[in-house]
Amino acid sequence: MKIKRISAFAAAVIFSAMIVSGCSNSTDNEQSSDKPSAESSVSSAVSDEESSADEEISGEQSDNEESPVSSSSQESSESAKSAITPAVWEATDSKGNSVYMMGTIHVADKDASVLPDYFENAYAKCDALAVECDTSSMDMDISAYAKLLYADGTTIKDHVPEEQYNTVVKELTDAGEYMSVFDYMKPVMWSNYVELAAASKAGLSTNYGIDYNMLDRAKQEGKEILELESVEFQMNMMADLSDDIQTLLFKEIATEGIIDDYSKELAELYEQWKKGEEITDDDEVTDESSVDEKDLELAEEYNKIFIDDRNIGMAEKIESYMDDGKKVMVLAGSAHFYGEGGIIKLLENDGYTVRRLTSEDAGDFDNSEQSSEGEETQAESSAEVQTDPGVPRAA
Repeated sequence: MKIKRISAFAAAVIFSAMIVSGCSNSTDNEQSSDKPSAESSVSSAVSDEESSADEEISGEQSDNEESPVSSSSQESSESAKSAITPAVWEATDSKGNSVYMMGTIHVADKDASVLPDYFENAYAKCDALAVECDTSSMDMDISAYAKLLYADGTTIKDHVPEEQYNTVVKELTDAGEYMSVFDYMKPVMWSNYVELAAASKAGLSTNYGIDYNMLDRAKQEGKEILELESVEFQMNMMADLSDDIQTLLFKEIATEGIIDDYSKELAELYEQWKKGEEITDDDEVTDESSVDEKDLELAEEYNKIFIDDRNIGMAEKIESYMDDGKKVMVLAGSAHFYGEGGIIKLLENDGYTVRRLTSEDAGDFDNSEQSSEGEETQAESSAEVQTDPGVPRAA
């Protein structure tokens, strides 16, 4: 058993960007003391490196840049067919109530700008969009992230071996991603930053992440937004990891060439997602005799927290949508749907019928017509919709 990288990446990739951008917006009401708090130290550090953070976290986007949703609509009208075929399912209960579900990926490239007609046809039938959490609605106050920072006056250097620290700093520095503000953050955040650096190296970005793209689009189109979890839930999930698991997370990224390795893994994962292939992660190590038994136990605990337990909660939410007769498009990281403990199997075990959509489910859907309607809806609501510039916008 090893820590499932896709688990952590699917759960929390956006929070790495959010915590830094949140810090930069939180300079008020800082309490003075002989020793600055982690919050005020982070806020000061981010202020000093604000231009660097803007470039590295927000992908050099300006507030005046064209909305990715608009770009997506334009591309849709120019191209009748999507270049990708990600997995989309329909779940139906005994009364005939149904919801649609799509396994997503939180970083992507331009290929993900145009989704297939069978998805668009299903989405057009829905009155609501359900995502893991609505990150666009949160208050970017640094106090919301306090549990992910060291609040006792220490830094990461006081909690991990110096050799490991130097290795990770070098990896991030060589990738052009290291900032001194990271030193105030716990290992789970360092792990996320390494993954963000790996995504960038693979040519993938949160700006094309499916969840955030569709969240922005659904709000502009006036659809109801539902949450499978919540921002608070996911923040607490990361912050409440035991010290032992936090230590293991840092140990895993303290390897020379780790960003290159993760970059290759993410590129392969993305290709799987585009083809609609089953998203899994090999949870067997090549030689278990070379791995500490305690580390194996901690990895199993981590995977249970980040994948298995969450799958149960998400499946229950999806079932409640059908019970209420809601027509919902559900978006969640692809890893949550597959396997014996995945959402698909959980729904089937509870008596629901699940089938995967195909090109035949596109029917007579006119992608260009939908794009035109989407552009009109966006134009009508653009004055009301605001995207926090601190959070990377999705395409």
